[in-house]
Amino acid sequence: MKTQKTWPILLSLLLLAAPAAVQAQTYSTNTTTHQVTLSSWSGASGSITIANYVNIIGTGALAAKSAVTGVTFATPSVCTNIGLDAFYNDTGLTSISIPSSVITIGNAAFYSNTALASVTIAGGANITFQAFDYCTNLSSLTITAATNIGGYAFLDCISLTSVTLPNTLSNIGATGENAFDLCTKLTNINVAPGGAFYSSVNGVVFNAATNTLVEFPCGLGGSYAIPSGVTAIGYEAFGYSSLTNISFPSSITTIGEDAFVYSSHLTRARFAGNPPAADTSIFTGETGQMSVYTNAGTTGWGTTYEGVPVVGGWYTTLQLNSLPFPTKTNTVGFTITGPANWGVVVEVCTNLITQVWTPISTNILTNGTSTFSETGKTNVYYNGRYYMVITQ
Repeated sequence: MKTQKTWPILLSLLLLAAPAAVQAQTYSTNTTTHQVTLSSWSGASGSITIANYVNIIGTGALAAKSAVTGVTFATPSVCTNIGLDAFYNDTGLTSISIPSSVITIGNAAFYSNTALASVTIAGGANITFQAFDYCTNLSSLTITAATNIGGYAFLDCISLTSVTLPNTLSNIGATGENAFDLCTKLTNINVAPGGAFYSSVNGVVFNAATNTLVEFPCGLGGSYAIPSGVTAIGYEAFGYSSLTNISFPSSITTIGEDAFVYSSHLTRARFAGNPPAADTSIFTGETGQMSVYTNAGTTGWGTTYEGVPVVGGWYTTLQLNSLPFPTKTNTVGFTITGPANWGVVVEVCTNLITQVWTPISTNILTNGTSTFSETGKTNVYYNGRYYMVITQ
């Protein structure tokens, strides 16, 4: 009877002593460089710490560990390399701060970390291809001194709204692979001043000389006027953008391949100068709703430009509030001037973000001028109304 009573007690003690989960790390050491690589971590869960003797987090070492919610690096960190797919598809990870010791973040290292909301990269890291692709919850991104951001590095990070990049960057993206493609809420990409390779103007990335437009944020919609003095548009610079209207200065001479690829909201492109050199890929994915407008006096335009119809020779946008007829109550208007006997259409919209334009008048520029006016119920009626004049 004594024996029968003792076994349940011993069994209970053994169960109490057993760990809740078994975690085991596997390491390897390079006998020449003496670098230590974390090769795998079975059973990893919760918040884990990378030991301060680990130099490399190996390929797929912590991939598909959905139970991992946080990662810290023991100090002082000697980790220099986060390898290919190292944290691939860790869907529970919510934040990470990468220490300044890290010089390479490998391809797809954090791919599809769909819960990852905050990333800080402290040092001069090389952020490689698709490193944070499809981190759909990422809303806070701090990069302090990186040297490279590879192609598609932040592809499909649909919660990003604004990002500031350091002036230490020598490369952003790759040919046909913008770093922030399909970040549909991103409206500002700012570059810290003083960089040798890149700059930004109003949230748009240019080269340091500001004569080449490099990347336009996908989430910035409405109308955009490319600054005067810009001569070139980079490969896929406006890819997947939300723009409805774009204006090119006369300084533009070259538009790169796929410059407006799948910018399906685009309806109007206005060119102040002669047609820039380009190929038919620049408007790939255009849905048939787009038209090109040119300035009077320019040459070289045909009936289409890179597959898009050229439908008019000139247009301008006027804000109604500034154009009242002083001698008429509740009436506004303006005089249109252009080549004699041109036909023009006046269109109106009330929101320059959505830009839904409605034709309201057709005028002939007899002897080169025509007067347009509109009478409303009260002066308040005209607040926020905008007019566009285009040729027929």
